[in-house]
Amino acid sequence: LTGAYNRGAFNTALEQNWARVTACGGGFSLILLDLDNFKHINDRFGHSIGDQVLQSVTQILWEALRTDDMIFRYGGEEFCVLLSEVVDSPTALAIAERLRAALDCSLLINGLVRVPISASLGVAVHPLHSAQNPRDLLDIADDAAYQAKRDGKNRVVLASLPSH
Repeated sequence: LTGAYNRGAFNTALEQNWARVTACGGGFSLILLDLDNFKHINDRFGHSIGDQVLQSVTQILWEALRTDDMIFRYGGEEFCVLLSEVVDSPTALAIAERLRAALDCSLLINGLVRVPISASLGVAVHPLHSAQNPRDLLDIADDAAYQAKRDGKNRVVLASLPSH
């Protein structure tokens, strides 16, 4: 539907990145992106417009990312972005901020309907965030995205570092 990879492809890619880091070292970053107020878009404009918004969002994301990065529709209005070989939080945050800024806009759908959009993003870096497994890393990024929502939406939050 959107031009992003699906959830099954995400699970496979996440496992592959995890296995690569486990075997060879290095790392990667995961961004969980949740569109703000998407239910309102569907309620106000209808699901057909909502689907077109998701397609436009995916196109914006692809244009804002590097060729090695991958976008996955995780569910509903949630997307995951895998940043291969990005192992430092400043770089991951800069990329996430670039995505957030690109999505802080108003889309013109069908040349008729102007739909304001924004997104809340959570960032987790492996192995920096000490996730125990791929699912744990996803949960860490998801918690950061929820924090971005709680902090007022349309923002990027780096997951908290574990205390040792």
